[in-house]
Amino acid sequence: MKQLLQITSILSQLIPYFYLMKINNSPSNPNIFSKKLIIFSIVTINIVLIHGTIYSRCTAAQITNIISVPQKSIKGKALVIDGDSIKISDNIIRLAGIDAPELNQFCGIKKERYACGLQAKKKLEKLIAHQSVTCYWSKKDNYHRILAICRTKKVNNINAAMVRNGWAISFYNYPKEEQKAKRRKKGIWQSSFQNPQEWRKTHPRIKK
Repeated sequence: MKQLLQITSILSQLIPYFYLMKINNSPSNPNIFSKKLIIFSIVTINIVLIHGTIYSRCTAAQITNIISVPQKSIKGKALVIDGDSIKISDNIIRLAGIDAPELNQFCGIKKERYACGLQAKKKLEKLIAHQSVTCYWSKKDNYHRILAICRTKKVNNINAAMVRNGWAISFYNYPKEEQKAKRRKKGIWQSSFQNPQEWRKTHPRIKK
């Protein structure tokens, strides 16, 4: 974006120079060159600015990892279904951008095996701690669940917190939180586990 602004600045400085040269070298009517130069200037600068705007918007979207722009909200006491799903009133809400172990999924090997799906649910319950939950959303998934980013007064982003604490993996939104949890061996990263998405392929789906 800075480079585009620099180009625009250079063009704005060169245009008057070319304008004067055309007038000085023209034996007849300089207005012809003047009109052409003005049109050329407007078109060129607009192209640069338009491309700059598109570039900056795309970059911002990539940096913030936006799933979709939240347009609606739902608030109330939440019932935790599993590590990435809650229920507010009659609305089933899936925490967007994360994937927690399924409720009956086990992690670890041999003697180290433990019910990581159940643990993920308990960690989400502890995170919410009977507080009022507000969820922001704009669409539903194929199972008609609301895909949302949720928060409480104490937790700004529940989705991110679950990944940061190691009880869910990031689909695409929270790579930094996942890397920190993995590096610190938090939650499911303390031992081996099967990716929840892979686990679901070989196990019956639990309705949420």
